[in-house]
Amino acid sequence: MDLRVTMNTLLSRTLSDVRKNTDQLTRLQEEIAQNKKILRPSDDPFAAASVLAGKSYDGRLGAYVDNIKNAKSVFDASGASLQEANNILVKARGLALEGANSVNDPGSRQALAQEVDQLLGRLLDVANSKFDNSYLFGGIDNRTQPFQVAARDSQGQLAAVSYMGQSAASLQSVSANAQVAAFYPGNRVFSSVQRQTTVFSGNPTGAKAGTGTDSATGQGALLIRHTATTFASGSGVQAGSSSANGDTILGPAGAHSLVINDTSGTGASGTVSLDGGAQVPFTSADGNLKVLGPTGQVVYLDMSAITPGFNGSVALTADGDMSLDQGATYTPINFSANQTIADSRNGTVANIDTTQVQLAGTNRLDFAGTFDAFSLLIALRDDLRNANNLGDADLAKTISSRVGEFDRVKGSVLDALGEQSANAQNLQSLQSYLEDQQLETKKRVSTLEEPDIAGLVVKMQGLQSMLQLSLSAYSRILDTSLLNYIR
Repeated sequence: MDLRVTMNTLLSRTLSDVRKNTDQLTRLQEEIAQNKKILRPSDDPFAAASVLAGKSYDGRLGAYVDNIKNAKSVFDASGASLQEANNILVKARGLALEGANSVNDPGSRQALAQEVDQLLGRLLDVANSKFDNSYLFGGIDNRTQPFQVAARDSQGQLAAVSYMGQSAASLQSVSANAQVAAFYPGNRVFSSVQRQTTVFSGNPTGAKAGTGTDSATGQGALLIRHTATTFASGSGVQAGSSSANGDTILGPAGAHSLVINDTSGTGASGTVSLDGGAQVPFTSADGNLKVLGPTGQVVYLDMSAITPGFNGSVALTADGDMSLDQGATYTPINFSANQTIADSRNGTVANIDTTQVQLAGTNRLDFAGTFDAFSLLIALRDDLRNANNLGDADLAKTISSRVGEFDRVKGSVLDALGEQSANAQNLQSLQSYLEDQQLETKKRVSTLEEPDIAGLVVKMQGLQSMLQLSLSAYSRILDTSLLNYIR
């Protein structure tokens, strides 16, 4: 067997070593350049899969951290707005207290009303506060201005504000299994319904709160009107020509009564009184005699056919109806303990006890415990101006009642502020936890993916030395000639 090493064999082995060292150097240089020791999945399939999973998890953690930071920024902005709203309501509450003590000073009340109107405008601006072009109190629909002017009074001032946002909060994912309400619904922030017994003021019609549950909110007006008066038979008295529109009495048979004395004995003349009031002279020529009761109630009578010699009492039946929508629709009064009357404008209802209704007029209704912040400020402003022409006692009572309403609405604002503060604290703790998880994930990925640069440099130096030796050996082989063998 021929074991001789030929020149070609030496060259082949030397070139193989050179290529091997060059490939290894290239690989090391690529790892250093890319700062990766897994250049291709095939280098280490298990480690490559772990790196991809780690980077994906790190990305999700980063997204959650960004969401938390954004939510915290929203909370900071809305917290400042809520604090300002609370300041406005505190100021308005103080004005209500001051106004209740100034019912006899119209000038002072007008000045207070002007200040309340300014607070109303400020609150509208606060409730429409924005953060990064999103309305803070619009709920899910935070691109639509949540609170908009719905009506103005004859002086061009705000008379109604409507909520146009959504009733659900906008939720932000802050972890795999947790969400936080970022943009709150303004109808919850600026209103907290704690319905109480409806308060009646204005004309002493006799209407009271019924036994049913109202759905109307804020303020309302109950218009009660007379429609017809009829008389027990026997006296000959009839309704006067102005009775339908001019009578103010209301009630079932016997609620009101006339006392007629035919002093002539022929029905030609005598006296008539209403509900024990002053006696009014009459003659048979009176076809539309106005008779007043002791408290101002009015009835118009036709005395032309009085039964001769009639002296006695006559029971009256006075029918009427009532409206909750400024006269758009009317409901007949049945003088029961609970009548439901609807507002055709919005479908809400009020329940009225009409058993003691005896006088036509207008009652102002305060659906206590249902005012939102805006309707409450509007109501207080109008109270201070006495827009409903209340007497001093009713006016003082009404303005004083606003104080409790401000406490309720202010409590709703503070509840939202406290809830957001608690959420912000929880988010800070969650952010710290997620950032720790993110750091640990980055470390694991780094351990799997990033090379040991110092070790690679040492390896490169060794490979370079070996490459130089191989190239030197290759050079010497090439210098070998036939003379080397002859020697």
